[in-house]
Amino acid sequence: MKKIKYIIFALFLSVILIPNVSAKGVEIKSITLDTKSNNTEEKSNPTHSGLTMNFSIGFKEKDDFIKYKVVVKNDTDIDYKISTDTSFHKSEYITYKYETTGDLKANSELTVFVTLTYSNEIDPSLLVDDKYTETNKAVLKLLDKNGNPANPNTGVNTYLVITLLLLSILIVTLLITKKHNKIKGLSLLVIGLFLIPTLVYAVETLKLTINVNAEILREYKVAYITNQSVFYTDSELEQLSEEEKMQCERIYYIGEMTEENKYNLCHIKYIEDEQTYSPGEKVELKEIPLRKLKTKEYSVEDPGFYCVKQTTNTYLCDGEHVETTTYMKKDWDYEEINTGFGTINSEFKLFDNDKDIMKFSNIIMDEWDNNKRLQLEAPQTFTMPRHNVLFQQFNFI
Repeated sequence: MKKIKYIIFALFLSVILIPNVSAKGVEIKSITLDTKSNNTEEKSNPTHSGLTMNFSIGFKEKDDFIKYKVVVKNDTDIDYKISTDTSFHKSEYITYKYETTGDLKANSELTVFVTLTYSNEIDPSLLVDDKYTETNKAVLKLLDKNGNPANPNTGVNTYLVITLLLLSILIVTLLITKKHNKIKGLSLLVIGLFLIPTLVYAVETLKLTINVNAEILREYKVAYITNQSVFYTDSELEQLSEEEKMQCERIYYIGEMTEENKYNLCHIKYIEDEQTYSPGEKVELKEIPLRKLKTKEYSVEDPGFYCVKQTTNTYLCDGEHVETTTYMKKDWDYEEINTGFGTINSEFKLFDNDKDIMKFSNIIMDEWDNNKRLQLEAPQTFTMPRHNVLFQQFNFI
């Protein structure tokens, strides 16, 4: 027990005697977000203290990234360089990179860019509770004009260091005399000697420390499908992905048979949300814009009355009576997937507990208990479950 007391006392001395060293005049001024991908999430705002910065990031899809701009200010009369021989620990899934814009000149500021990228797809079996967590660290030494590690202006001079060390030895000597136990006193002295390198190192170098906590999160998608007729231009169709392609069967011209007046009549519009979501995230139920034809005068409600067939699948509509209009599709059904498309059917599932987990805020009609069907209206929010989600206009046959 007495030996333990000696060790505890020595550690107590180390806390008192080793000063809290920070470089006077050199510190991080600010950290701001530069750019990031849509699916990258800041788990918390970046923090900094002195020359240490901390980041907490969440990624969802491969190639997600985030880039921070870090400004370091130097209020001293000394020029510093940032070492290039130190970097982050190698990671199998996430790439960590820092870039500088030059040297940290006297009485000036330097910008350091820190970029994190989800570079390699992680094996889903490595995810625990739908996420993989990784910590990483980079220490960037500030070098003097000769390329040697720079000593910070800490205000701790040689005389103070010597005084503190002599005080440590004096305390140990008094303990030896009082206890008349040279062996115990010698043990304490040895412990005190071990503290000397720690004290000296504390005033040895200036360094920037970058701490990163990164998560790779399991993500799921949200999609919408409607069986209404929609009119699209050629350029709009070209922008659709293969999954979003529609069945187009007719061509309508409004006024004149020119490219700028051409519209394709298509069916079954499938749209994926640009963003993917992790379980538990809040998601906005979308309103989807749909273009239709309408009559300018409502004496005839059917615009087709003014459209004359030109060829098998081409129609010319009277521009004086027919025009296009766009309205927002906002009512959706959430129910058993039966679209008739194998790929969609296999990607999207529905589970018995979805209603409880998703917590829809605006249910128009609730037939969940009997038919597993909810009628919803946008805009509203829901909570992302642990699977892909599809909203439909109505049951497909």
